[in-house]
Amino acid sequence: MEGPAPGVSEIFSSAPEDRNWSVLDLGPGNDHNLRTYNRCARRVRFSSFLQTLEGEGWGAALSTIPAPPEPAFDLVFAWDVLDRLPAEVRPQLLARLLDVSSPRAHLHTVWWAPEEEVTYPLRFSLTEIDRIRSEQVGPPQRLRAPLLPTEVGRLLAPFRVKRSFTLRRGLREYVAVREPDAPGS
Repeated sequence: MEGPAPGVSEIFSSAPEDRNWSVLDLGPGNDHNLRTYNRCARRVRFSSFLQTLEGEGWGAALSTIPAPPEPAFDLVFAWDVLDRLPAEVRPQLLARLLDVSSPRAHLHTVWWAPEEEVTYPLRFSLTEIDRIRSEQVGPPQRLRAPLLPTEVGRLLAPFRVKRSFTLRRGLREYVAVREPDAPGS
């Protein structure tokens, strides 16, 4: 399914024209995302976080998040990674993202907020700076209790939710900005 991605659009509307950002994408690399990121980024890294987590476990998945370039990552695309993780490991991933992100980094994340009790693992591709394609990449899974937007906001701290958008298929897109005085700044 393909549709608008207002959160992605908002992030890219504030991107510098000098292509000076560093981007970390927690998903598997793909040509569509790379071409889109190259419009504003000098460095792009992909981690395939969830694929490593499913195959090799938590420690190996954390190690897929590369050491930050100099300077650190300005933009992190977490996609639905945080939503798919058990609640007890989310803080560890957020701590790692703080380690590798710049003081005013943007975080993009997607959370399920459907009316159904079943979800599907998705792979996300940017077809333009304001459009996203999601594809099912696995069997249906029972949905964890969906989080309300205020709960997502608390979970993402010290990233502050700047905007959220409701997408089709019961997805909610969040754009958060790291507070400049957050740990690791």
